[in-house]
Amino acid sequence: MEAGKADVSMAANFNSRPHTKGPVTVREMPVSILRTHSSYWQSTGKQLKQALEHSAEYFRAYEPGKPASDLVDEKIPAYNFDIAEGVNYDLDISKPFGQRIQNLSFQGKPVRPEQKFRLALTTIASMGAAATRCTKMRRCLSIE
Repeated sequence: MEAGKADVSMAANFNSRPHTKGPVTVREMPVSILRTHSSYWQSTGKQLKQALEHSAEYFRAYEPGKPASDLVDEKIPAYNFDIAEGVNYDLDISKPFGQRIQNLSFQGKPVRPEQKFRLALTTIASMGAAATRCTKMRRCLSIE
């Protein structure tokens, strides 16, 4: 993110074990695959939230009493569950689809729909699911 002067980066989580309770440990944090190439996209706050909402569909609707193992939708590959760095947000799976991303903020302030971001994606992600969600809404700034 720093090298490309991106505000936000999105990458697949690759950790398909759901966290069920208590503090999150470093071991449970997303596992990243090192990649040498990144692409940079212009995105708005609205588009960023839409991409995160789409990613949140990886989790089924929350139903009290269901085991944590039933929360993940196996029809959606784990590599399509993207998380964002550079922004803070809550993912509330008790909310309906499209309303799960809560408290989205950048540098301590709520993200505005029209706010502009330089978004970093791995080249692989920019050609795959992450890009196809919002390709018409963003434009590629560079591939490095």
